[in-house]
Amino acid sequence: MGVSTTEDSKIASFNSLKPWEFTIVDRILIRQDLFGTPGRGVPRNLDLWLVRSLGEEYPKLVLRFFRVSSLVFAPPAPYPFELVFLTIHSLRERQWEYFNYQVSQTEQENPLSFICRTFEATIVEGEGDFASLEGAS
Repeated sequence: MGVSTTEDSKIASFNSLKPWEFTIVDRILIRQDLFGTPGRGVPRNLDLWLVRSLGEEYPKLVLRFFRVSSLVFAPPAPYPFELVFLTIHSLRERQWEYFNYQVSQTEQENPLSFICRTFEATIVEGEGDFASLEGAS
């Protein structure tokens, strides 16, 4: 089974935001829903906010990943955490019930990787733009 058009368009939309320009992690937030659907585990979501360079507040690339699993996160200490080669690949051909994407950044010594059900990606130009992101604060 091939990758569906919907999945291709989601990844294409992410790539159209030029994610390679946003390499510095401004914020990373992991949330878990303790009141999720019984029998399906505890859903975890991950928000990742990236900026182009240190000291630059805007624009931000805001990535929101839903139903995250198999998370590997090894930020450098005490240096800024950079994501130079963040990639998102479709897992649809595997036909897994709950996971559609693999997210990884393993080109550096400090990896970030996980699988997730779905994701959203947007550019935030200023503080007022956060009103459109549910739970952004």
